[in-house]
Amino acid sequence: MGALKLDQQYTFEEYLAFEQTSEIRHEYHDGRIVAMAGGRPIHNLITGNIHTSLNIALSDRDCIPYIFDLKGRLEKANRGLYPDVMAVCGDLEMYNNRVDVITNPSLIIEVLSPSTERYDRTNKFRLYRQLPSFKEYVLVATDFPTVETFYREQEDYWHIGSAVGLESEIYLKSIDCTIQLADIYKKVKDLGDPQIFQNMT
Repeated sequence: MGALKLDQQYTFEEYLAFEQTSEIRHEYHDGRIVAMAGGRPIHNLITGNIHTSLNIALSDRDCIPYIFDLKGRLEKANRGLYPDVMAVCGDLEMYNNRVDVITNPSLIIEVLSPSTERYDRTNKFRLYRQLPSFKEYVLVATDFPTVETFYREQEDYWHIGSAVGLESEIYLKSIDCTIQLADIYKKVKDLGDPQIFQNMT
């Protein structure tokens, strides 16, 4: 597709063609192609730990977790986003028979970074809510051992849960499994005191 022009509008198909040859990842926002911030080692470690934990927990279930390089297509909002982790139960639905764009995640997990936390909590969550298949959103902190869950009980009603501390566990209702925070934060160094986080909220 050639060089990216910031003031030009692109179709989703043009975005996909550009992304195939790009050395960095981009999101697609209703005609705009936006470069993503580079990941930090702690972000990659936690994301990998989550994926491993889900793979083990779902080993005998018809649910599969996906990580990193698979995009989520939000047709109604005309977006293409990269969740840190997605899980699909049952049949996997792909955009136009592609192998890299999922359209029916039930669970989406984002590992928070200082540069993206506000976006993940607000606009990105709002966009994900337009997916009919989307049932649960999980936010994982990197500085404190803290995990928050948002489960869609009804169309506009979300049940909020949280787990704080390495001795805690989190139940993911959308895929009916429990994972330990000690597994999520395995090998993560210099975590803050979760009591400080609780006092901040």
